[in-house]
Amino acid sequence: MFSTSKLFLERPERHRVKLTSSDAAVPLFQIQDGPVSFDRALVERNAFFTAKPDFYTEETVQGEPIKGNFSNVARVRATGALLGPTNHHGYQPALRKLYEERFSRRMSFPEFQQTEIEIVTDEQAVADWKEQARSTTTYTTTKEAEPIVFKTLFDTEQHFRKHYLPELVKSGQTLECSGQAARAGGDRHVSAAVREAWEAESRFPQQIVNGLRPFLMEAGLHFFKHRKRILFVSATKPQRHPAGQVFSDGVTAILQTVEASPRIKRPDLALKILGEAHDTPEFTARKAQLAADLHYLIHEGQVIEFSDGALELPLAPLDKSAQPPQHQQQRGGKGKPGGGQRPAAAQAGAPATEAESEVEVMEEAAETESGDPADAVTAEAVTAEAAAVEAGPTESETQTAPEAVSHEAVPTEVVAAPVESEPAAETAATPVESEAGTVAEAETSIEAEPTPMHEPEPEPPAKVASATPVEAHPTAPAHSDESHAS
Repeated sequence: MFSTSKLFLERPERHRVKLTSSDAAVPLFQIQDGPVSFDRALVERNAFFTAKPDFYTEETVQGEPIKGNFSNVARVRATGALLGPTNHHGYQPALRKLYEERFSRRMSFPEFQQTEIEIVTDEQAVADWKEQARSTTTYTTTKEAEPIVFKTLFDTEQHFRKHYLPELVKSGQTLECSGQAARAGGDRHVSAAVREAWEAESRFPQQIVNGLRPFLMEAGLHFFKHRKRILFVSATKPQRHPAGQVFSDGVTAILQTVEASPRIKRPDLALKILGEAHDTPEFTARKAQLAADLHYLIHEGQVIEFSDGALELPLAPLDKSAQPPQHQQQRGGKGKPGGGQRPAAAQAGAPATEAESEVEVMEEAAETESGDPADAVTAEAVTAEAAAVEAGPTESETQTAPEAVSHEAVPTEVVAAPVESEPAAETAATPVESEAGTVAEAETSIEAEPTPMHEPEPEPPAKVASATPVEAHPTAPAHSDESHAS
């Protein structure tokens, strides 16, 4: 279940981010579904280029060849773009425009000219610029009753800022944007908070798990915990076969082999039951019957087939009749009754929860570190999950500037027992634990180039709340309640 939740964090397009300013007097600003920032000018700076296709159409036509003798042409070192000859009337406007758009925040104008611009005297470069200058682009409005045509990009941008931009700017204490936009903004305070919260949720995606639970339960899936206290979700509810129940020889052989060899896989199962010659034609009918018997057991939940192909039997139910009385358990020492039984409160008939004592959880986490890597779960995850079950999600008591991002989730309690409803479809009990088959593509990190962390300046504090999974289930609601975590 936790591996599935992390799939939503692997790429920005799989979740959304909700940002909240901790000071109601200091609003956040945003244009459409773009980046969020405290600085209105920052979000307005690139608004024209992102919203231009919605308000204007471009048309490029070829004009007359450029006349005149030019001995050189200015070229951008990094991209190779030609700005024009230094003695051409369009050179200085093009130079200023490039500086204001890309370099004004990093260097002075003289430094920009010296380090980023080169003057070349190549005749081919001059000829290429002349051919480029022949093309002229016009911009026509699409929202006006009578379309207006602009011959330059500058005039078009001025019209956009005067007539359309004021209506596009959104402001408020809480704003939401896509995962990509949350990392593309120029506000370093917001970017640092988003990164910090994403890293915290990647370590232990508790809120993503809580957000997915209602949708998976609605789909008829079942939650259960297996060895090492790892939480799984399956289309079939695991249930141990009753002791003493009589099965056919084939079913009995499967149950005994799986019980004797936990995490066995199908090829090894056939080898153990049918022998070395199971691939010969004589064993074709027996192999088909073995596959049918295994399918029946998996469908009934009496054998669990995990996403890696491992087969195991469900855990046997706890025999309450063999447990000592509650007052004897309490003398077992440190909240752990003798014989490794469950805590006294759970065995004495009190409302049972999945969270156990901190000592017991830490011991189970220590066993995990030395156990099977396929079943491993970190002590931090186990402890945090147990604490979340007992206390539920809590909001951070203090917030700093900017405060942490928490990934939005429906504030539900962690289910202590598997869901009792029947599955929506007859499918094998394959836990949804790996392979992002129903979500977007997978990558190793949510951001190709991590945003560098900076020391926050004395800016208005903000807290970023919540990244929600995108399309967790077709019936998922468009929004959910907000929860915060430092």
